[in-house]
Amino acid sequence: MLGGSMASGSLAGSHPVDGRQAFSPEELAVVLSRYDLGWLDAAQAYPHGSRKSPKLLLRRHVNAEQRAGQADEDPDDALELEATGPDTALNAPPDPSLTAAAPAAREQIWLLKRRARGRGGDTRIDFCHAVQRHLAAHRFPIAPLVPNRQGHTACAVGKHRYELFEFINGKTYDQSLESTGQAGRILAVFHQLMRHYDYAADFDPPTHGYHRANAAVRAFNALPTTVLHTDPSVDRVALGTRSQFLREAMNRAADVADAAGLPNWPTQVVHADWHPGNLIFLGQQVAAVIDFDAARVQPRIMDVANGALQFSITGGSEDLSTWPANLDEGRFKRFLRGYDVVPGAVLSRAELRVLPHLMIEALIAECVIPIAATGRFARTPGAIFLEMIERKVRWLHDHADALFRAVDA
Repeated sequence: MLGGSMASGSLAGSHPVDGRQAFSPEELAVVLSRYDLGWLDAAQAYPHGSRKSPKLLLRRHVNAEQRAGQADEDPDDALELEATGPDTALNAPPDPSLTAAAPAAREQIWLLKRRARGRGGDTRIDFCHAVQRHLAAHRFPIAPLVPNRQGHTACAVGKHRYELFEFINGKTYDQSLESTGQAGRILAVFHQLMRHYDYAADFDPPTHGYHRANAAVRAFNALPTTVLHTDPSVDRVALGTRSQFLREAMNRAADVADAAGLPNWPTQVVHADWHPGNLIFLGQQVAAVIDFDAARVQPRIMDVANGALQFSITGGSEDLSTWPANLDEGRFKRFLRGYDVVPGAVLSRAELRVLPHLMIEALIAECVIPIAATGRFARTPGAIFLEMIERKVRWLHDHADALFRAVDA
């Protein structure tokens, strides 16, 4: 049950803001009736992550007797955090406004999430939840899923599916070398835990990703029309030339990976969305990994390449023309060294050699797909964003051998 804010019809976040979908009070009442949370004192919109997936923080005051009971629980539960993260993964400088203050000890907080549609339906949700249960059983730091009254971690109401997670605040990635190394290390731990996970008996998870992504091919076909529709003043010739360069760069990078044998390398469950927004930190340690919606089966190097890109990419001010083309090579090396320190997880020379080329593929696919859909990347006009991406792709291509030598030790 929810207290006065809903009863009065003034639920925070009940109306769409900045294009984000939102819960209606009626929807929230039905969903919460499926859970045994007791009397809730507040529901607060949590405007992070996908705009298609609304989220709410649900708060309940905990009295002294309840707190005393909680003190006897497993202390490792303190590592568990909320399970959401921004879809826009490029690593711009941390925004202090996105780091919420730590909740008071007298509060219990959950995060309610309506899953975005088009993610594979109930079978895909069941797979993602099975992965999380496997990780939790091995004490890997994730956000605990809260079962509903029927004991299910996915709650179906009409055409929508909902998830509820325990929530404990942490901090965002600070771009330090220590935090970067820890991000690489925890990815290796994740891969080791999932290496022999037997999913085949119960699930048929997706295997496609950014490598030779059909969605990226379709995006390039739609890109000029969408960008010009959003901003008719864009130089058509320059846009066409840039689009063609990025398409060819993506294909060349894919050819290198295939020639090295990528299609025949062993596969396993990977996270497939390893970026700073999906890791929560306490100090410079990874306290929780969140958002397993993209989990799938691929060679592990696909995950590593995306992570190395996301944790070493350089940004800057709102003026993207000032963003440097180069990666932060210190963070790039520290991420991979962090990965290699985990026993049994050392990357092979073949994997390291294709790494920069997979980073090119990941960077291009990450950008062209949303730009082709909306003409923009987040709030940035697509033509401006593509110009910045071209500079970074050229740098990665020119420095691929140097990046390999830097980590081939």
